[in-house]
Amino acid sequence: MAPSSVTDWITAIAASFGVVGLFYAAKQAKVAAEQTRLLKQQLHEDHERSRRQAALELVWRFTEQIKGTSSADLIEGIAEPNTVRKILNCEPVELTMDDRQINALRVCLKGTSLEADTPTASGAITLSREAVSAVQTAALGYLNVVESVLFGWQHNVADKTMIESQFEYLFDSTRGRNCLKLFREAAGGDRAFPAIAAFEQHWNQNIHARSRGKPELGA
Repeated sequence: MAPSSVTDWITAIAASFGVVGLFYAAKQAKVAAEQTRLLKQQLHEDHERSRRQAALELVWRFTEQIKGTSSADLIEGIAEPNTVRKILNCEPVELTMDDRQINALRVCLKGTSLEADTPTASGAITLSREAVSAVQTAALGYLNVVESVLFGWQHNVADKTMIESQFEYLFDSTRGRNCLKLFREAAGGDRAFPAIAAFEQHWNQNIHARSRGKPELGA
């Protein structure tokens, strides 16, 4: 075999190995890309799963720490800002309440030595400083728990859709709900409860258009 032929064969063989090498490298790159995609998908699924778990834990915390919505039932029915400020400042106050509010007052006073007075014929009840203090404590406790739950929603720690579906009733005006708006405003408003304020804004812009009928938690 002539030297040039040997050289040509060596060149051809080397080229063949080069093609095989390129093919193998391309295949490896494709495998690596698919592995990366699967890893990203797994991480995303794990992240979504953890967010759903966080949402469930926040709902559980709410139902455990808020035994009913008594403070909301009582205070949300008060339309006078000055009366709400008196409750925040634990000042004696006279309230005209319906049966729902009277029952809510009894729940707020449960566990204390206080009892709700018998209302007058017009439904008026005078609350002592001690009774108002119990109502104020219940209201602040309620708002603090709601704020902690909606903090997880605001910062995307928990699944937003799950939180919205469970807590959108807090601002449902058709059911007399406003998440103690006057009380919140008297207590510092958006600066004191920023997550509640963000959720309220989201409600006003989006959720209120959805169909209603979600059950209340803790009711």
